[in-house]
Amino acid sequence: MSWPARQNYCGHLTEDLVGTDVKVCGWVDKYRNHGGVLFVDIRDHTGFVQCVTIPGEYEEAHAICERLRNEYVVSVEGKLRLRSNPNTKVPTGMVEIEAHNITILNSVNFSLPFRIGASEGDEEPREDIRMRYRVLDLRRKRMSDNLRLRHKVVRAIRNFLEDNYDFVEVETPMLAKPTPEV
Repeated sequence: MSWPARQNYCGHLTEDLVGTDVKVCGWVDKYRNHGGVLFVDIRDHTGFVQCVTIPGEYEEAHAICERLRNEYVVSVEGKLRLRSNPNTKVPTGMVEIEAHNITILNSVNFSLPFRIGASEGDEEPREDIRMRYRVLDLRRKRMSDNLRLRHKVVRAIRNFLEDNYDFVEVETPMLAKPTPEV
């Protein structure tokens, strides 16, 4: 089995790359059908980018796009172009991917217990539901940002200790902290 490697991150696509071929991997954040023209927002840890498929162009990609729903994991290849209706409120709002190839890497076969890509100000899911569906909870921006912040803090501490005190970290299974999943 081979896993497609991304060439670009969703949140890093800018007007400087217009006209180039790009390949992103991520979760389907939003899906919209405007009279046959399909718009899909693909999200990764850096942000999201809009993808578009038009009937009559790249039929296979358009057919696959019709099957997409929220939180499907996909790989999208296409040409980056300027949007006809730019959204200046988001970093990638000036560009969109004209999808030539879409690969579904994983589908969602059940109704999600809460919205993953919720907007600021939306009510947060109850903690018992978040813990029950921890793998989904970690996809939310707030939780993802918390994980990255924790990583940066721990890395800075380790680097300081290594550089100044010749620190060596040793993990022992018996002293490790258990997690709720265990």
